[in-house]
Amino acid sequence: YMYRYLVLILFFVSCNSTKKLPENPKETHNVSFKILEKGGHSGITEPVNLIWRNSKEINEFHKKNGIPKNEFAIDFNKSVLGGIFLGQQSTGGFTIKIDKIIESDDSLKVYYSVQTGKIAIMVITQPYVIFMMPKTNKPVEFILLK
Repeated sequence: YMYRYLVLILFFVSCNSTKKLPENPKETHNVSFKILEKGGHSGITEPVNLIWRNSKEINEFHKKNGIPKNEFAIDFNKSVLGGIFLGQQSTGGFTIKIDKIIESDDSLKVYYSVQTGKIAIMVITQPYVIFMMPKTNKPVEFILLK
C-alpha cells in the first residue's frame, strides 16, 4: 500500500509543477540598418559604443575627440546614428561586422562581431563603424559575438 500512495503523491506533485508561459511574451523583430562609414583610423583610442540621437550629440563627440566633423545626411526626426569603436589596436586587419539589430518591447540590441584578417600588419589602427537605423528612444545595448 505504501508504494501506491507514494506513486500517487509523485503523480500529483508532477502534475502541479508544469511551467506556465508568460502571459505577454516580449515581441522581438529585426531592425533595418545602413552602414554609413567604416575604417581603421577613427582617432578614438579607447573602445566605446555610442548612439547619437541628434546632431548636437555627434558634433560634441567630434569636437571632444579632435576629429574632423563628418557630415552625414541624417534626418534625426526619423533616424539615429550608432558607432562602434574598437579603440587603439597594435595591428591592422580588423573588421567590425554588425550581424543584426533586434528590437523588443523595451530595448534594442546591436549584435556585432570583430574579424581579423589572415595577415596582420604592424601598424597602429583605431577600427570603427558608423551606422544608421530608425529613430528610437529605447535603451540600446551592444553585444559582441564571439
